[in-house]
Amino acid sequence: MQAESRSASDISNLLKLAGVALILGILVDYLTLAFPPNFLNNEWLANLIDQFVGRGVVPLLGLALLFWGMWMDDSINRGSARKLLASAVLLSAGLGVMFLLFTPLYFNSNRLVSSASTQEINQQAETGAQQLERQLTLRQGQVNALLSNREQAARLEAELQNDQVSAADKAQLQELKETLDRVKNDPKLLEAEVAKARSAGIKQIEEQQAQAKSNLQQEMRRARLRITSISFVLAVGYLMVSGAGFGMMKGNPAHVPTKKSRSRNSRQKRMGKGNV
Repeated sequence: MQAESRSASDISNLLKLAGVALILGILVDYLTLAFPPNFLNNEWLANLIDQFVGRGVVPLLGLALLFWGMWMDDSINRGSARKLLASAVLLSAGLGVMFLLFTPLYFNSNRLVSSASTQEINQQAETGAQQLERQLTLRQGQVNALLSNREQAARLEAELQNDQVSAADKAQLQELKETLDRVKNDPKLLEAEVAKARSAGIKQIEEQQAQAKSNLQQEMRRARLRITSISFVLAVGYLMVSGAGFGMMKGNPAHVPTKKSRSRNSRQKRMGKGNV
């Protein structure tokens, strides 16, 4: 009996030690992730909640091991053990409330981040359209200058024949020459060429903008569904563990087997066998 009691005590101490180690380790990790705090930044807050939820099972496992070890412990009614139990119950309840609050908080932060990212995509599309317009205006001015100045046209031909000109520059010069050859007999054709290039460029920018928005919305919806659902499940789990710990604090003998209760049950079993 003493060997069994010692073995059970060792197991309970091991469970409690493992539980406390997991809880302390994850709490330090949480504090590290939250430093330096920047709660007014929605992107930082959404990322913080994502990482908290991703590690949310670890303290739950630590609390479960701690409660299991205390349930097996004969010293559950001692002052130090009950203080540890009360602290664990409060921690579990606090984590449950925290993850419960994370559900709407992440939803709102994710929505605001999505809105900001959409505005950034729109701004990038607007910038691309402005750059396209500047490039077309520059090209149109170059072609007009070549049409009105034969010396510049001859210089263009010379640069195309120059081997020292880089391949990238030569490609641009060749494109300019081809445009010049097409419009030199009909200068009005240049306006049509520019309008056509502008329409194609704007269409490409709008397609890229729509694709970027679609990818962003899909990513944000998946993250919103995943984080909010997991956070809610974790909240329920922590609150249930807290409730179980509170039941242990009430000292229900049906849930807290002590040495006296076990010895009394053993005597009753022996008496029952004797009567039979």
